Amino acid sequence: LRPYHITDRGRELATDDSTYELLCYSPNERMTRFTLLDLLVKSMLLYGNGYAKIERDYNGVARAIYFQDPRDVVVFLVDTRQGRAVDHYYNSRTGEVIEPNDMIHLLNFSLDGVEGISTIKYACYSLGLAKSAELHASNFYDSGGALTGIISVVDGRLNEAKREQIRGQWRQQVASGGGVAVLDGDANYQSISVNPEDAQLLQTRQFSVVEICRFFKVSPVKIFDLTHSSYSTVEAVNLSFLVDTLTPYLEKIELEFRKKIYPPMKRAGMVLDFDTRNLTRADSAGLANLYRVLADIGAVTPNEVREAFALSPIENGDTPFVQVNKQLIDDFGGDADKETGKDEEQEQQ
Repeated sequence: LRPYHITDRGRELATDDSTYELLCYSPNERMTRFTLLDLLVKSMLLYGNGYAKIERDYNGVARAIYFQDPRDVVVFLVDTRQGRAVDHYYNSRTGEVIEPNDMIHLLNFSLDGVEGISTIKYACYSLGLAKSAELHASNFYDSGGALTGIISVVDGRLNEAKREQIRGQWRQQVASGGGVAVLDGDANYQSISVNPEDAQLLQTRQFSVVEICRFFKVSPVKIFDLTHSSYSTVEAVNLSFLVDTLTPYLEKIELEFRKKIYPPMKRAGMVLDFDTRNLTRADSAGLANLYRVLADIGAVTPNEVREAFALSPIENGDTPFVQVNKQLIDDFGGDADKETGKDEEQEQQ
């Protein structure tokens, strides 16, 4: 997550800004940038809201960002003419009251725009079905795959002792996974339960994986379910993951951080942007061809290409260049006519 200055020439990386170290490396003395964002996103998805308190310097710019456990934060709302809004945040563990401008608040799925809903809560019904399928599968396998049924005798009646004896033998040999049961006399077995194949138990378990992935907007390929994979390259998988899964969250984080970290006067000249080049990086041959084309048209400098491959800069490598071995067709024809005229004149002489 990098801050950029907005200048007349476009965007320039704000390495000289006080928030550069804060956003790129260490938001506070206890955490790295990765840890903070990891906790915020997990809280947003699993609890519905991700919170981080901002401490500011004398200019009103953020100098530290501290993660807040969503289970400790209480949101106090107020009714306005524009609808409900956050009046303040209260940390029930520390007793601290935090103003809305000093609290980074990442909302998950929301119905009112002020408080988010957990992804699991939103999908609790379908997740409950998945849990039931898991429980059913667990009970089936714990019983050794035994089926529920009735043992009947064609002729005669059984006394209580004989019934208990047959029931005990069946439980010992089949219900506990013991193997094949042998019935005495004219006894028959009739199943009264549905076998796993008929109930499509395995298909149901597979379906629950896809459903959970859908709730979190993650392709099943990303959790190593390659059943229906149609991607031809790793680059295609990562590009799909970036576009379909990450981009909405990245934009949400970029806008919320920019709005809360900078005071209004400075905010107009700043923009935050995630560096996603690693996700869209192609294979070695494709990457080399990409940078060759960009370098040939002067879009990047040699040192920028070297930086992409983690190489140190070279002298005079900050100046872009273009190839000059191309010319207009009309100019080429004119030069050819001149050369032909010269040849004819020489022959006449």
